Amino acid sequence: MKKRYYFLIGFLLIFVSIASYLYYVFEVKEYDVADEEVTKLTASQFEIELPIFVIDEQTLVNSENSDSSTSSDKVSTTSNTSTIPTLEIIISSYLSSFEELEAQANERLDQLVKHAYNEYKEKKAKKESISFPYFYGKYKTAGKALETQSDEAFYSLYTTLQNDLEKHGYDKATVTYFKTEYEQTKKDRQTALFSKVKNYF
Repeated sequence: MKKRYYFLIGFLLIFVSIASYLYYVFEVKEYDVADEEVTKLTASQFEIELPIFVIDEQTLVNSENSDSSTSSDKVSTTSNTSTIPTLEIIISSYLSSFEELEAQANERLDQLVKHAYNEYKEKKAKKESISFPYFYGKYKTAGKALETQSDEAFYSLYTTLQNDLEKHGYDKATVTYFKTEYEQTKKDRQTALFSKVKNYF
């Protein structure tokens, strides 16, 4: 009985030691990961153009007691008239900006994976030692930095959209699905990333 007990204790100690070592190697130990190309991909901000509302007689909501006149080309209002874009036109005007952000994020992620693969191939061709903890630490950090830039760009755009809705008298909660979809897209992107890494390596 005692032998079994000591064996179990010994096994647990070995397991804890190995787990601690792996945690240190992959999560704690710092590596020299200076890389100008990676920094360029992860540090530069996303450039997203804010939408411009295209307002015509089909996309206006007139306030009460307004007096307006329109032509086929444009909407002209008197000083007593207040016109605002519809909820649909505000939201649709932002769609292209959100799509552009997603496209840029996906492109940078693809470039990051390709850069990692090219670095791996180069080291292999030169018969240099390949440290998987090094690659894991370097590109995990890069991926987190890229995600941070993407988050900042998204929530800045999302907040601007909400402010525009409130400014024109609409409930900003109407567009909470943008946030939900974005968070789901991040999860899907992570799954796709693992798939790409498997294909490359």
